[in-house]
Amino acid sequence: MADQEKAASVFEAVRKDDPLYGTKAFTPWSRYLHSRMPLPAEARILFDSTVEEPLEQLADVVRQAFHNEVSSRYQSVFARGNAFLIAALARRYGVGEDEVLPTTGVVSGLRQVLFSLIKPGDKVAVETPCFDVLPNMVKQARAEVVPLVRQWPCFDITAASVEAVMAEGCRMVVISHLHNPSGMPLSESRLAELEAVVRAHDGWLVVDEVYADMARVAAGPLQVLPRLIRLNSLSKVFGLHGLRCGWITAEKDVLNHIVETNSLSEFGPSKLSHSVAALVLEQPEPFEAHSLRVISRSRAVMEYHLAAMAADGLIEGGLPAYGCMAFPRVVNHADTLVLAETLWRDHGLVSAPGEMFGLAGHMRLGLGSSVEAMDDGLARLHRALKTV
Repeated sequence: MADQEKAASVFEAVRKDDPLYGTKAFTPWSRYLHSRMPLPAEARILFDSTVEEPLEQLADVVRQAFHNEVSSRYQSVFARGNAFLIAALARRYGVGEDEVLPTTGVVSGLRQVLFSLIKPGDKVAVETPCFDVLPNMVKQARAEVVPLVRQWPCFDITAASVEAVMAEGCRMVVISHLHNPSGMPLSESRLAELEAVVRAHDGWLVVDEVYADMARVAAGPLQVLPRLIRLNSLSKVFGLHGLRCGWITAEKDVLNHIVETNSLSEFGPSKLSHSVAALVLEQPEPFEAHSLRVISRSRAVMEYHLAAMAADGLIEGGLPAYGCMAFPRVVNHADTLVLAETLWRDHGLVSAPGEMFGLAGHMRLGLGSSVEAMDDGLARLHRALKTV
């Protein structure tokens, strides 16, 4: 059946006054899309970058923890977080237990950092293109957002580029590793260079590392540097977004200040969720094996289709060395929001245009769908780009 025939049923219920792409902002658009779930079976989502939730492994942990009696990991989180979770995270990353602070996720962690270290009116540099939550949280803290441009095609951040924004009077730099939306990594040595620059200006380097474990192929402790603050969670690499478990890693004096500043508004994450998270991180092997299995299969499919589309001159840019997303430039489509509307309307494909991340002409592709659905969706995208 032709793509347009397959997609026909998708659009029978779509009202002309209720388009799928009614906003350029990724987060509200994503929420709206999920409110429309489930989409018709013919539709294909191309942008999802979260590892498939490991429900079987999670159910095993919960059964073992609460089948006969309540696990000893089920303890108060009110003071500083679950002690078993903190110990497991400290072992995993080779840091001190007093250098880990549990949160309900990266967004919660960023909020705590901003409201502890930034005053209204301060300038905060935020990478662009970016996941729109980062600048939005800075604005909520009543700070001024200064763009830190990550240039196509490598989307790198150099010490010189950070020096330039700090010279403008920025108090903080907020970036991601792996970069969302491109998936490009930053090495530990590069992070140390950037931290040295912000420290020289009495500033802070905040790194969203929610995808970083996908690039940590060699075991070894994380750097804990005076002005480096790392944010992470179980939501992306492990696919355990339902646990709402995140953490901040930084020097203990920094974390003590964050706890003190937020003590009147942050009352701790879920006691139940973080007890389960502690059990997961004490024996992470089944979850890591699941993640590796999903990503390795999906990456092979994505690499094949990206290479095929590039060979036909339809896109520029391939799959980064690590992670679960790519951000290719779409040739001859400077307005990828219009392209996304066409792909949805005529081909049943849901894509995340570059405009939603601050860089028109690109498209974020993700490895979160099943291999079969992703293979079909990317093949349909290839055919569609030949005609639009």
